[in-house]
Amino acid sequence: MSEIKTVSVIGMGYIGLPTCAIFARSGLNVIGIDVNASVVEKVNRGEIHIVEPDLDGLIQKVVANGKLKAFTTPQPADAFIIAVPTPITHDHKPDISYVLAAAKSIASTPPASPSARPPTAPKDRSPHPTPSSPSPTARSCSSKPASPPSSTPADRCAIKRRWKW
Repeated sequence: MSEIKTVSVIGMGYIGLPTCAIFARSGLNVIGIDVNASVVEKVNRGEIHIVEPDLDGLIQKVVANGKLKAFTTPQPADAFIIAVPTPITHDHKPDISYVLAAAKSIASTPPASPSARPPTAPKDRSPHPTPSSPSPTARSCSSKPASPPSSTPADRCAIKRRWKW
């Protein structure tokens, strides 16, 4: 398992800023990202732009000890958390354009620690098995009982294929 040392939180609003503060308080190096330059400037001065009881003191502390730094563009990190708005459109559907923009902005940002890179598939096995030779994981998925009860065999297989080659 890789060790996460640096976390980047994209969006420093009512969800993202407290998240930054808690991770930084726990000892992680935290990079807060926001498209609003005034938010970034305030955070880097140890100030907050939202109303949240006791958050101002915690932000002052983690900025002063160097555990939280804010930027307007993504920086290398071992893990990324997207905490941006998803407003409702006029036809009552979530507008995920902020989420998509955040994901696109971090897509090419490298991890901060080489040890935090995700594992790669072994070179002797294709990550895309052919229909005539499904991967061992795909073959074994349908015979296992559901755990947790709310998951379906298809859910379990998709999760296993995501993480096991």
